[in-house]
Amino acid sequence: GTSAAQPAAGAPPQSFMYTMAPVSVDAGAQMAAHGMAPVIIPGVMKASPRWAISKKAKLILEQIYQMERFPSAEMRRRLAEDFEVEPRQVQFWFQNRRQRDSRALKQSHVLTSGGADVKSQTSTSNAEAILEQLRMMNQARRSMDGGVLPPGAQLF
Repeated sequence: GTSAAQPAAGAPPQSFMYTMAPVSVDAGAQMAAHGMAPVIIPGVMKASPRWAISKKAKLILEQIYQMERFPSAEMRRRLAEDFEVEPRQVQFWFQNRRQRDSRALKQSHVLTSGGADVKSQTSTSNAEAILEQLRMMNQARRSMDGGVLPPGAQLF
């Protein structure tokens, strides 16, 4: 008779998922939750490197956060461009910052009328002004460096 082929020693389980397409962070997390993991194929899947945020960049992000807790996609894209990271990394920073606020609120047992989930009522124009100052600083630095930053140099 015919017998079912047994996987070779060290072979991945049947639920293992092979992929040739990029897998999003969310899809990767869902796969891991079900005991599956994508196969990383060089040149196909690309993860953004961890963002080592400088003190100056943190200060700018905090200033914008104080005015706009939920920045628009366009604002996140522009920040990412200025910080030379992916927009998703900027989005993660804002999500994590809101989570820290929420956790601090719960720990302190402070009850406010608006709660932590209410969007900032501050005008987006203030955040836009800070972003414009950031752009001007970047342009000035680039012109001082002859338009080229040395490898590994940070803008902030």
